[in-house]
Amino acid sequence: MMAFITNILRCCLFQAVLISLWMDVISGFGIQLVPQDPQVGQNVTLSVTGIKGTIKSFTWYKGETADTDNQIFFNINNNIALGAQNFSRANGLPNASLHISDLMKTDQGYYTVTVQTMNKSEATILLLVYESVLKPKVTVSTPNPLKNEEFRLICNTTNAEEIWWYKDNVTLFNGVNISQGNSTINFSSLKLSDEGNYVCEARNRVSNNCSDPYNLIVHYGPVNISIEGTLNMSTNSHFSLKCAAFSVPTPKYKWSHNGSYLQQDTVSVERATLDDQGNYTCEAYNSVTNMSVVTSVYVTIYDSTQNPNEADTSAQTVGIVVAVVLLVIVLVIALIYLLVIRRRNTKTTAPNSNASASGVVENDRTTIPGIQMAEHEIQYSSLEFAGRGQRMKPDPEPTMYAEVRRT
Repeated sequence: MMAFITNILRCCLFQAVLISLWMDVISGFGIQLVPQDPQVGQNVTLSVTGIKGTIKSFTWYKGETADTDNQIFFNINNNIALGAQNFSRANGLPNASLHISDLMKTDQGYYTVTVQTMNKSEATILLLVYESVLKPKVTVSTPNPLKNEEFRLICNTTNAEEIWWYKDNVTLFNGVNISQGNSTINFSSLKLSDEGNYVCEARNRVSNNCSDPYNLIVHYGPVNISIEGTLNMSTNSHFSLKCAAFSVPTPKYKWSHNGSYLQQDTVSVERATLDDQGNYTCEAYNSVTNMSVVTSVYVTIYDSTQNPNEADTSAQTVGIVVAVVLLVIVLVIALIYLLVIRRRNTKTTAPNSNASASGVVENDRTTIPGIQMAEHEIQYSSLEFAGRGQRMKPDPEPTMYAEVRRT
């Protein structure tokens, strides 16, 4: 019988609690934060709303339950009894609200109030105390980002609920590998197109702050080295050579002449001499990438009194002169040979003055057997070759006559 009565009383008490909660909901009993998002250093009021009737007493607790260990204070007819969780910055108001001044981060947590009027009402609220985000700073995984190497940008801040990234004032979304929480951007292989100004923004419910821009510069090179300048000139002329290569940062240049290093970054000669002729080599070196490239040119210097075209073709000219001389010698030899042959032929056709094959010379007369010629019947002339291009003239010596007699 007693058990039955106890069960009835429990059911009645449970129904009474449900009715009280239902009445609280209908009457709008609850707690509101003023302001809604309080910050460290500010004041906040945990305002109780929806109270019906005269307040007889109210109690505040720091926690989710109305336990004695969580009690901040108990107020009955403005008589206050302090609890275990009481602190000096917490004060009760006549309308059963709780005012907390000069908020601290440790004030954050759940708060519960019970208000006794004709009925007892209870409500709980979570107090979040916000801190302004500190100005974020972008840090990097390496101070010298290299092309085709891994690289990371890291946003360092506090009190942030979310982080956003911008490149050249444009929000980064697709195509960028951003870690969970958006605190880090990962580049698996840096490209020149990744260069730009990066900014991270830290946000929470009460504040936002942006970092200073980080200018991402991708280091590479040197590549595509070349030398510009005049490569052919006369003595006493001014000339200079300029070396250039694509590289970040700008490379340092070293020069050598015919294998000997020059104590200068550029080549500039005011009055060229023949000693300045030769091979010039330029080396471009990048101190960040530790890479270097080399290229060479040949500088030709000719005597200022010599025509540069003749200087360039001197070997050909010598060859031509030698060929012409040889040709003249051959022609002279051939001409002499022809003249000798012709003179021999002329002598062969002329009569022999000393002897005849079958005749006898007697008293300036030639006697040929069976033939006797009278003097003055035959006349011979001696011809002289004066040279090529001249007509043959008669021999100025007296004409000789031979008498041929018959026997």
